[in-house]
Amino acid sequence: MQLTLRFENPFYVGILEQERDGMLFAARHVFGAEPSNEVVYAWVLAEAGALCQRMTAGVALDAADAPRRINPKRLQREIRRALEAPATSTKAQEALRLQLEANKQTRQDDRQANHAADQDRRWRLHREKTRQKRRGH
Repeated sequence: MQLTLRFENPFYVGILEQERDGMLFAARHVFGAEPSNEVVYAWVLAEAGALCQRMTAGVALDAADAPRRINPKRLQREIRRALEAPATSTKAQEALRLQLEANKQTRQDDRQANHAADQDRRWRLHREKTRQKRRGH
């Protein structure tokens, strides 16, 4: 699991990436003002696990992305470069985009079902009023 903290004007955003079963999953959390190390650590302990469980859309990883043993010195250089460069992997952005689209579709379906139920309720109420008027009430 990897957490990347970025500044997206005007808020700080954390992008959480996780690899499971050859798939890359990503989630986004808005921290607001610049979070301290303690705040980020407390968030990781308290909420990151639950956020990982809710990740639904994933992007398939290539065979070239498979983890392999890396020389410790090379690993240190890569970590230093990652800290210096503004980092958000395009695969993480792809996973976030897929998750946002899935959530959008779910919201649209829910809204459509609620609208249909409301229309049905209104129609039944109208029919009941009409029947009451015919009975002379």
